[in-house]
Amino acid sequence: MINLRKVGTIGLASALIAMSLYGCTTNEATTTTTTSSSSSTSSSSSTTATVDVDLDELISNLENGVSLELDENDTDTSYDSDDTTITLNGSSISVNGDGASASGSTVTITEKGTYVISGSLSDGQIVVDLADDTDEVHLIFNGVDISNSSTAPVLILSADKVTITLADGTTNTVTDSSRTTDTEEYSAAIYSKEDLSINGNGSLVVNAGYNDAITSKDDLIIVSGTFSITATDEGLIGKDLVGIAGGTINITSSGDGIKASNDTDATKGYIIIEDGDITIQSENDGIQAENYVVINGGNIDITTGNGAASSSVSHSSTDFGFRASSSTSTTSSTATDSMKGIKATNVLIVFDGSINIDSEDDGVHTDGAVIIKGGDLEIATGDDGIHADTLVQIDGGSVNITDSYEGLEGTQIIINDGDVSIVSEDDGMNASDGSTQTTGVGNTTGSTSSNVKLVINGGNIFVNAGGDGLDSNGTMTIAGGTTIVEGPTDSGNTAIDFDSNLTITGGTLMAFGSSGMVETPSSASNGVCLLLYGSGSANQTFTLTDSSGNTILTHTPSKSYQVCICYSADITTGSSYTYTIGSSSTTVTPTSSVYSNGSSSSGMGGMGNMGGNTQSGTGRNAFK
Repeated sequence: MINLRKVGTIGLASALIAMSLYGCTTNEATTTTTTSSSSSTSSSSSTTATVDVDLDELISNLENGVSLELDENDTDTSYDSDDTTITLNGSSISVNGDGASASGSTVTITEKGTYVISGSLSDGQIVVDLADDTDEVHLIFNGVDISNSSTAPVLILSADKVTITLADGTTNTVTDSSRTTDTEEYSAAIYSKEDLSINGNGSLVVNAGYNDAITSKDDLIIVSGTFSITATDEGLIGKDLVGIAGGTINITSSGDGIKASNDTDATKGYIIIEDGDITIQSENDGIQAENYVVINGGNIDITTGNGAASSSVSHSSTDFGFRASSSTSTTSSTATDSMKGIKATNVLIVFDGSINIDSEDDGVHTDGAVIIKGGDLEIATGDDGIHADTLVQIDGGSVNITDSYEGLEGTQIIINDGDVSIVSEDDGMNASDGSTQTTGVGNTTGSTSSNVKLVINGGNIFVNAGGDGLDSNGTMTIAGGTTIVEGPTDSGNTAIDFDSNLTITGGTLMAFGSSGMVETPSSASNGVCLLLYGSGSANQTFTLTDSSGNTILTHTPSKSYQVCICYSADITTGSSYTYTIGSSSTTVTPTSSVYSNGSSSSGMGGMGNMGGNTQSGTGRNAFK
């Protein structure tokens, strides 16, 4: 496992990195890629910087496991009667002990040590400014209420690190106000130029009326405590690192909820969540990192913008499955606002945890790779459920996309294991690099990218799609797992759509949809693939039995269908099989590994059911 505190250089052995393997997963994805990390446009930032990152190397290191390393000062909550006390008295401050001095409503700490702070202060400030910036300071918030109308109420200028402990049983409040100037350097209610850690079993309320709530220009570590944060812009910012080891964190922000903002150093700008209960209501991104995000545990609940329901993305059936001008998106925010649930420039990797996202924009988004190794994700989104420019890889866990425009989207989509359920208005899974353009109906495309692929090696997969169920602008391979697709009812789309070839070598497949554009798999082995035609109404069960009456496949689609593409190792050539739709039964005897008992509707025919693509939940008996 890689333990990261201050970021060690990714891909370089260093004293900051200790490794013990989580275990790697073999897959077909080849992602020799260099990505550029660039800051996104937000309500409070317009700067842009670019850093080249070796994506393959970064993925390799992260897949080995990454944990947040805490030192003894991060977890130290102790203090005693010998420590200096600072008492806030409305508009004045008294100091008892060494290392700090008060002037009016400002107290300045200049020496290392532990300081116990209590009381209320109006329009005042606590400043940490050590002469020796290699020393550390421990602040005990023992019932603090401090406000300031002109600058940051808590300001850390110089120290190696500052740890704030929220004393047991106390509520501590820090408030700043909107300013008449927008050039204030210290943009957060608690602002630190150095490493900042917060621990303890007390509570911290931050009312950030000016801009951000808590900012560290280095590392920000939340160890424990209860946090209630309201911010005019960002909630938590750690420029180099945001690490959350535990605690209960509630953030309401008009910008991003949690952000790692360093976009000039390839070893920094990342977020690690180990545990904790985190609730975010943000106008922009819920969690955003300029480099990568690692989630090892915790309960995370994110709502961005006004949620998925406020984003109206319509897919006209007359566009024949293309994302053309007939697709429209209406949201409550401007086009430059990013309202994604979790966004990382390079990599997002989930090992464990419970994640619930209701986002106006993509649920999960990276310019590089999304890798799910465990945990439970539930996503409702007005756009893509999970989007990665390079790779979406699911190795385990549960992914439940209850509402989306497209479910999974990436140049390469690899599913090795796990439970995946998708409801989408357009494609359920779309493997595309953005360069291929469809120029006609059926299989006719302008180009096919050799790097684009959709691979299913295992897992339990269910897709309910208004557009194509599984769509690859390159190749498609099904080698294992159980895959059930409820595809479109209009003839402008199909349950399975591929530009190059579809190879089936294992697993179980049932794909239901319209017959107008049905595509025939290129090859099947270790079993037989059947294309079985017949009209089924919504909620009418499809069953395939062998000559002895044994059920091989069964499913009850929630939508009408005209064809089912079936594959199972239990289907062999030369044997007879009966498929039943409602009360109608048909017997077939396949003579080849890919066998059809009918043909697709010709050209533009068979389109009477166009427009009936409302998704209303999942089918029944999906994995019987």
